[in-house]
Amino acid sequence: IITDDSIPVVEKNHKKVFNGTSILKADEKVKHKNGTFFYVQTTNLRINDEQGNRLRITTAIDITSRLRNELIQSVLLKISNLTNLTVPSDDLYASIHHSLCELLPIKNFAVCVKSTITNQFAFPYVVNEKVKDKNEALEAEHNLVSQSKRTVVLDADKINALLENEELKTYEIIPKSILGIPLASQSEILGSLLI
Repeated sequence: IITDDSIPVVEKNHKKVFNGTSILKADEKVKHKNGTFFYVQTTNLRINDEQGNRLRITTAIDITSRLRNELIQSVLLKISNLTNLTVPSDDLYASIHHSLCELLPIKNFAVCVKSTITNQFAFPYVVNEKVKDKNEALEAEHNLVSQSKRTVVLDADKINALLENEELKTYEIIPKSILGIPLASQSEILGSLLI
């Protein structure tokens, strides 16, 4: 199904094919019947039937994965450049948050870092609407990441199990998923990104 925001581009390409361009390649945003979006690369070929009527044959290849990989690489490069050029600050953390929002709609995001002075973990940047006591819940999430020393992905079932075992703390609204990414230098955990 053609999306509303793609209609002008599709109409323009359709006119190009029928008014002179015999072959046209284009990237288009479309959606499944279930409402999810994906991207296709179309190849449009104009042909004439036996009566001389112009017809168009279109083939479409799903390029969603390719575009997503390109976007991921772009976001990783942005984050890498940000961390190399600036001193940690709210602006840096907000920029990382906004860059990650290009990949996922992230409403809840926290940065945990180890203080070089006190050697304690703190949360200098928190955008979170789902926890009663932000620090207590975020500390529990960070502890899971730092104990595993690798990226932690929790679905709703794992979150509920960890809440029952009191390895996670109470939320106002229980999240459907949690992603925790360790910030490490060699084997030392220096913090985490919590999504």
